[in-house]
Parts: sequence; structure tokens; C-alpha cells
Amino acid sequence: MLKASVQSLLLVAAFAACSSQVADDGTGGSGGVAPVADCEAPSAPQDFELGTGELCFERVAEDGSINMMAGPQGGFHLFFGLGCADCGSSVQLEIQVLDPSTLQPIEGTYLDQTVVSLVEAEGWPQAAGIQIGMPGTQWDTETGALPKGTPILVKVEASSSGGELLHSGELSLVIGDTLDWDPCDANPDGPCCGGLCN
Repeated sequence: MLKASVQSLLLVAAFAACSSQVADDGTGGSGGVAPVADCEAPSAPQDFELGTGELCFERVAEDGSINMMAGPQGGFHLFFGLGCADCGSSVQLEIQVLDPSTLQPIEGTYLDQTVVSLVEAEGWPQAAGIQIGMPGTQWDTETGALPKGTPILVKVEASSSGGELLHSGELSLVIGDTLDWDPCDANPDGPCCGGLCN
């Protein structure tokens, strides 16, 4: 019983270390938002572009390589980015990872629906650091990550807050290297960096 009580106490302490004291007006708190980066627009930006990037949009060539991230919780993801000149300050996204030979979702992936804020970079609104979950876990050797060289097709629909389709696009990519990813590298002041929940 004492062991269970100690475990409960440690669990509460871990949650308390990562808790946030955000006021109704949005002030306070200790993290949860990616650091603001000084991003640039790519050369000759299009009205709507798909790419990659953890902090800033990075253009990637069609059939280009995209690194897969091995996260601290044992999963894998890709960083996705986009730019949209006429989407406003935020956009609703539906993202799918498809097998280009069948146009069916890659097993272990799912339809990702998210709302992202767009940040002006030299007059071109962009978002980066959008995580796309990928199949496999680091401890499961039988159904691990997609191997390097696997072709994928990322299909995206961007809609207004009212649900009006603004843009759709596809980007053919190839899985590149799998890299260890630590969120504290880009945001060392994050809520769990150096704390009990790290």
C-alpha cells in the first residue's frame, strides 16, 4: 500500500511540474507554444505551398526526401509545413499519408485534422512544426517505422473556420533518415524541459 501511495504522489508531482497557470486573458503559463522563430519566405512563394519544417516552412522538392522523427514517447512523426497567402490567420487542415501506388492510407496512419495559426514571414503567412503521426513504435521491431526509401503521398485540404475548402494539394515524398527528436532542442524553455515530466 505504501508503494502505491508513493507512486501516486510521484504521479501528482509530475503533473504539477508540467501544469500551467494560464489566466483567462491568456497571460501566465510556462509553455505549450512553440518558440517564435524569425522565419523567412521562400523565394517566389506561391499562394499555397506544402513543405516541411519544425520551426519555419521549408520547401521540399517533389519526390524529395523527408526525415522521420523518433520522438521521446516512442512514436514516429514527420514535420509538415505550409504557406497560404489567402487563408487568413488560421486554417483547418485535413492531412492524409497515402501509398502512392494504391492511393490508400498507409497502414498505421490516420486522417489528421487540426487547426493551425499562420504567422507572417516577409509578408507570406506560413505554419511549420505540424506533426504527422507515422506507423510503428521504437520498441516494436516487428512493426517498426517505415523504412528509408519508402515513397509516400501527403494529401492536404485547407479550409476556412466555416468549413469552406480553400485549397487542396498533394506532395510526393520519400522517407529519409530517422532522427532522434527532442522537443527541448528547439524550445529549451518548454514546460517539461529540465523538469520532472521530461
